[in-house]
Amino acid sequence: MGAAAGPGRPSHGLRVDPRLLAHVAATVRRVLAERTGDVLVFLPGAGEIGTVAGLLRSVAADVLPLHGRLPATAQDAALQQGRGAGSSSPLRWRRAA
Repeated sequence: MGAAAGPGRPSHGLRVDPRLLAHVAATVRRVLAERTGDVLVFLPGAGEIGTVAGLLRSVAADVLPLHGRLPATAQDAALQQGRGAGSSSPLRWRRAA
């Protein structure tokens, strides 16, 4: 068995501590509740993007990840401007109607 995760040693092969990713998800939830428009989040890799997107699957917004492993159609969708004043980003939420 590998060493237990702790500060500076993320688990599950992630490059970022899972507690930071949970904090990012909580911050996105708070911003969506307090503001209108798109939310743009930059994360270091596809694994981190997937983790935060998974943590936010219950929010009333479109979650649009963007990274090089996605098909071109998914990447194009993430690059489209949302209803707010956003721009392209590796991870983007659009407030649902």
